Amino acid sequence: MKARVRTQTEIKQALCLNVEGEKLLKLEAFCRDEGVKLIKALPSQGGETLEALLKGSKGSKTPGAEITVSSELLVMAGFDEKALRSFVSGLRQRDIMIDLKAALTQTNRSWTLSQLAGELAAEHEYMHNKRNG
Repeated sequence: MKARVRTQTEIKQALCLNVEGEKLLKLEAFCRDEGVKLIKALPSQGGETLEALLKGSKGSKTPGAEITVSSELLVMAGFDEKALRSFVSGLRQRDIMIDLKAALTQTNRSWTLSQLAGELAAEHEYMHNKRNG
């Protein structure tokens, strides 16, 4: 008989920033229904790394890393490609529109929340301007 070692699957998580009111309630309900842990970040946590925020630990904080982006932001972690597509599709189906979205990657996991928000905002603006000529 062969022993099988199961690796622990990563917990599906979503980290949101600047999501408030009715949209936050809808996002909380959706995440609960999908078995996704929702973490609400504050602008004051802009200097913390994504990895530390998702682990709920106090990681290395970059002093003075203020978040200057006021757009809503959603970072998804622990999803495989199929689950990520399904989750994003479910957001649209429930009319939970969040412009700035990203998946946690090996590259961005050590970024601060402020860095990611700035990068996503710049990318979003570029794509919006490109579309509108």
